[in-house]
Amino acid sequence: MSQARSANCFHCQTVFDSAASSWCDCVQRTRSLVCPSCGHCSCSAPLAWQFENGSSMFRPLASSTAVAATTPAGRKTEENAPPRPRVLIIDDSKFVQLIAREGLSDEFEVITAKDGLEGLALAREFRPRVVVTDALMPALDGRELCRILKNNPETRGIRIVIMTSLYKSLRHEHEAIHSFGADLFLRKPFTISQLRNAIVALVRPEPGCTIPGTAGHTLAENIQA
Repeated sequence: MSQARSANCFHCQTVFDSAASSWCDCVQRTRSLVCPSCGHCSCSAPLAWQFENGSSMFRPLASSTAVAATTPAGRKTEENAPPRPRVLIIDDSKFVQLIAREGLSDEFEVITAKDGLEGLALAREFRPRVVVTDALMPALDGRELCRILKNNPETRGIRIVIMTSLYKSLRHEHEAIHSFGADLFLRKPFTISQLRNAIVALVRPEPGCTIPGTAGHTLAENIQA
């Protein structure tokens, strides 16, 4: 194995061939490679480690083609298919928008926005069932966007998920839910499957169900009346 094509696993310390591995499906600006030995990616590793040892050096491989190759196919195109719940994804990363659109469009009608101001306009116009917004964005912070939507009688019924790679403490989670009115708080990195399960739980909630990324809280504990 040549050194130029090798990558390290943060979890099991295995050195593996980057060309023989696949990209993870974590919803964030960049992906990391999945270790063939333990099956974990390195997205949860410290950034300094990722740049020095991890798959960050192979980021150009994570193109739109790679995304499409690892996301679900088989869209529902039947004329008589029931309408899909509308989901608005707000993130200033085009890559995150692409991952979300490709990974969720088999089950939801997905629209995207590049910042909080565009997201606010789209939320008011299209009234999605769920808004998933990054916490830190230009133009309008995702948490302030959440507060604005929840304080408006016409949009307060929209379920809002705040996702973040920066504001990750329990204090920030409590603040997002109880001060800004978020229904769910997801810490990056998380996979597209975890995001899909969270959205499904918000759209079709069941009593006592637990949402990935909410520290084991039940849906009732995270969704405000």
